[in-house]
Amino acid sequence: MKREHHLVNNLCFIVTFIKITSGEICYGAEFSEDVVGCPDFENEYLICDTLRLGMVEGKEAELGLNGVIEVFSDIDEGAEMGLEIWKITDIGKEFLYHMQGSICENLKNEAAPWYPMIQSMKIYDCPIVPDKYIIKDMSISLNNSKDMMNHELIGEYMIDMILLKDLKKVSCYQLGVTVTEYDC
Repeated sequence: MKREHHLVNNLCFIVTFIKITSGEICYGAEFSEDVVGCPDFENEYLICDTLRLGMVEGKEAELGLNGVIEVFSDIDEGAEMGLEIWKITDIGKEFLYHMQGSICENLKNEAAPWYPMIQSMKIYDCPIVPDKYIIKDMSISLNNSKDMMNHELIGEYMIDMILLKDLKKVSCYQLGVTVTEYDC
């Protein structure tokens, strides 16, 4: 379970391609460049479809997230963030992992997979008030993942990022990920 949690912590933000070396085999994680709304879901509570991947200004070969997250209603004690990871197979999507937790209770929890995003938004207390939060050069790193990468992880994945308020889904975005293996 700890290993899966570690995977979620390190795979849940947008990167086009990162090389991870583990012994004599290298692994690459290729993420979609854009965060997109979940199919058949109207995102009116939180809008983050302008988030894009790009090079971090002033840092060679470092990728970062840029864009705006627009919040339209208070995010308070009843709000939770959920992450679901699905593996894409020949016959459809296979559920792999789910993690969910209170946003307000985890604002300072560095182990929470959404912590880098909260820090980048410069949010330190709840409620999170309606506003446009600018994300600039939020660095992406998968260095902590190299010890857990293995052949079994090769494949395509879909990560659903869900905002819940009083256990009702109020926002849903997706991110595609492909994990590959090659000789170093």
